[in-house]
Amino acid sequence: MSTPKWKKEARKRQHQLYKEKLKYDEIFAKARNVVRSHVTKPYTPPQPYRREIPHIPSMNSMRGIAVKKEPQKYTGTLIKGIATMHKSNAVPVLSKEHATDISNMGK
Repeated sequence: MSTPKWKKEARKRQHQLYKEKLKYDEIFAKARNVVRSHVTKPYTPPQPYRREIPHIPSMNSMRGIAVKKEPQKYTGTLIKGIATMHKSNAVPVLSKEHATDISNMGK
């Protein structure tokens, strides 16, 4: 029985990766042997930029105390009153018949 094609290709790929690894190991071994002769100095961050702006005082827009608003008051004739329907739900009453309908809903 012969070896399947996928197994041969997998073995071939693994052999190729091994060759590439040996090549890279050789390159990096040469790079490690090179002596670097530079002097390091500590890092000093640059001064942050600050925009120069003149001091501008804010305008005083409050010129005294505000006048108290008048409370809202219903002056029309449409609503006759307020009734309580279900679970303290306030309902406007528009007419006498409407008031009797609301009172009879619980019965």
